[in-house]
Order: sequence, then structure tokens, then C-alpha cells
Amino acid sequence: MPLIVVSYLFYLGLCSYFTFRPDWDFLSYHLPHALQLFNLTTFKNGPFLAAINAGMPPLAHWAQGLLIYVTGRFSAANFINFMAFIVLLIYGWKRLNFQKERLLLFIMLTLSIPLVHIHVTSGYIDFWSNAALAIAALETLLLCAKSSPNISPKPTLFVVSMSMAFFSKFQMWPLCLVMSFLYWLLYCRNANFSLAKKTALSLTLIFILGSWPLRNLLVFNNPMYPLAIPGLTKVFPNYKLDTGRIEGQMPRNLLTVPQPLRFVVSVFELSRLSSGSSMPWNLDQYAEGGEKNLHHRLGGWGLITMVVLSTLVWLFLRRERTVGLVLISLVGLTSLTPQSHELRYWLYIPLVLAFLSTLSFFDMKSKLARTILFSLIFVNFIFVTSKVRPRLNFAPATAYVPEEAKVFWENALVQEEYKLCKLPNTIFFSGPRFNDFIVTDCH
Repeated sequence: MPLIVVSYLFYLGLCSYFTFRPDWDFLSYHLPHALQLFNLTTFKNGPFLAAINAGMPPLAHWAQGLLIYVTGRFSAANFINFMAFIVLLIYGWKRLNFQKERLLLFIMLTLSIPLVHIHVTSGYIDFWSNAALAIAALETLLLCAKSSPNISPKPTLFVVSMSMAFFSKFQMWPLCLVMSFLYWLLYCRNANFSLAKKTALSLTLIFILGSWPLRNLLVFNNPMYPLAIPGLTKVFPNYKLDTGRIEGQMPRNLLTVPQPLRFVVSVFELSRLSSGSSMPWNLDQYAEGGEKNLHHRLGGWGLITMVVLSTLVWLFLRRERTVGLVLISLVGLTSLTPQSHELRYWLYIPLVLAFLSTLSFFDMKSKLARTILFSLIFVNFIFVTSKVRPRLNFAPATAYVPEEAKVFWENALVQEEYKLCKLPNTIFFSGPRFNDFIVTDCH
């Protein structure tokens, strides 16, 4: 069994590094921004996407650009997600006291989440951000866990992981703020830490959490530019994207439903109960027919997986009330966010649950119960893997160039500037290496 899991991890690594995936967001602004940060492309985004890249925290794109610069492979942009996954597993192994059987279960539980397979091998930056946030969340939870007295707090680890999430995606900001406050509060209430360490932590968190918002405020007069800040659009009127728009981003029957309820419906894939069609598991949970489809933008964590994780975590939290309060606070805050039903943005939750479930599983006294549950976990892991296993493809980026772009290359002039409206494929018109012709998208 360990050989199966390790072999599959190696396969995921190969897929992540070698497979170029021409997904919409990746071609539209992830890849362009990563290349632009290292002056590797002559392609320019249009005004809207240029504004997103100008205001969005750049860490994940910088990491993608660095990998492309070092390796010369555009598909290497995906590899930041696999690297984040391996770091998460190493962290889990350390916090599980380097016990192999616990690590094996932790890996199987994380790989029982369909979206993990998909995003670990994609060029989107959701997994990178959520893996970092999961480590920060676990450091916060373990700080108040009574049953883990031998686990010493690692404030540096919390700060680094939280910073990686904070400087990668806007969606992480509310959670990073709340998580930082909770960690700071728990850390400062502990008499074992000196005043100097508490002061250093306080100043570090203030600097990190204030730096990019202050930069955006000074440059764009909006700390979250280009996003509109709900309720403060009159104070910060300079924005390009209204996060309150929900049309087309969920099934029509959920438009009038409170956001936390949409979150619950999505987490447990309850649309299965009212739809005759199967639940799709894909990169952004798009369902054929869009908002007319009852599954549109919902699910992706797996019904059986979430039932198993929820049950094990409930058993764990029965003796860890403080951990339960903190976890419920974080999940509750997540459920209130405008896009909480789009679960790819919040993968930190099942990753945290997988770790806590591992602790809970090995605390179970009944060997029979553990044997039955482990068998269920293994079968579910195999089932999910068989459904969403990515395909290894060594084809270069040029294999996905539209014929129209190839014709354009033959007639384009190197010094001429061209404005085209071909999203998400506009970047292909800039040449085989994306740096031959000066092309700007119109959007």
C-alpha cells in the first residue's frame, strides 16, 4: 500500500512538471503575469486583466515565473502547487512525530479530495495559497490543543506560511487577518513566551498585514485594488471588479439562498439529491449548461470524503473544545465570503480536516472500528483517484497553438504592435516562446 501511494505521488509530480494545461485563467493572466515579472514575454494584458495583475499580491506568480525562468519550461508553472503539496506533507509528517503509518493515512485523506488531484497539477494558484494557509491554520489550532502538549509553537512557521497565502491571493486576506489575530492572542496569553518574543511577533504581523494594502492605498487609493470593498465603495471608489456579482457563478435555484447555506450545499454536494445528472469534478467546477445546471460551481471535495473527515474531526473536537471554537470560527468566516460555494478557493479546510482526522483516527480505541474505517478510506482514495487522475502529457506549449495564431506569425512584423481580442488564446499570438511579437489583448 505505501508503494502505491508513493508511486502515485511521483506520478503527480511528473504531471505537474511536464503537462502544459491551456486552462482559461492560466492563459489569460496567471502565465502572462508570471512571464512579465521576469521580462520573458512581449505579450501585454488588456486594461481589465492588467489592473488585476497590478493590484494583486504577486508572490505565487513570481514563484511561477522563477520556475519558468530556471527550467525553460512553461509547464513548470504548475509545479509550485506540487511543491506546496510536498511541503504540506513534510509539515504533517513532522507534526505527526515522523510516524510513517500516520503520514500514509494523512496522504490518503488529502488525496481523497478530488480537487487536490486537479489543482496540484494545474497552473492555477489556488492550491499553493491554500496549502500555505492550511499550515498557518494548523499552527493556530495546535497552539490551543490540550492533547498536544509536546508540540512546541513555531511562530516563524506560522508567519512564513501565513505570509505566503497573504501575498498570493486576495481571497486569503480576511482569513489571514483573523488567523493572525487568533494566533497572536493565543501566543501572547502564554506565560512561557518572553515579552521580547511577543513584541517581535506583534510588529512582524503588523508589518506583513499592512504592507500590501498600504502599497495599494498609496498607488491606487484602494487597499484591495482592483476589487471593490463591500460597503466601502464610496470611500474607495477606484475599483475594476465588483466581488458582489453572483449571476452566472452558481445554479439559479441558489441565487436567493443565504451564502452560508450555499457553502453547506457545496461542501456536502447536496445538489446530488435534486439532480439526475452526475456531479462533475473539474478545475473550476463548471457544469455543462452553466447556471441552469444544479451542480454549477458546486462541490469538488467529495461527499464520502467530507462525511469521513467531518465524523473523525467531530470525535477529535469532543475533547478539544478550544480547537473546535477556533476551527468553527474560521469555517464560519469562510462560509460568509461571497464565493464560499466555489470550493477551490477554500481547500485549506479539507486539508486541515485531513490532518485532524489523522490524529483522531489513531486515538480510536477499537481496532475493529479502525480497520473498517481504514478500509473505507482506502477504497474512497482509490475511487477518487480513478475518477480524477490527471493525464501525463509531454507535449510543449506550442502543441496548443491555434492555427489562426500560426498564420499570424507568418505575416506579423516584429516591430509592429498588435491589439487582438482572442482570450484566452491571445498570448499564443505573441510567438512560439511568447516573446516574438508585441501583442496586447483588448479586454
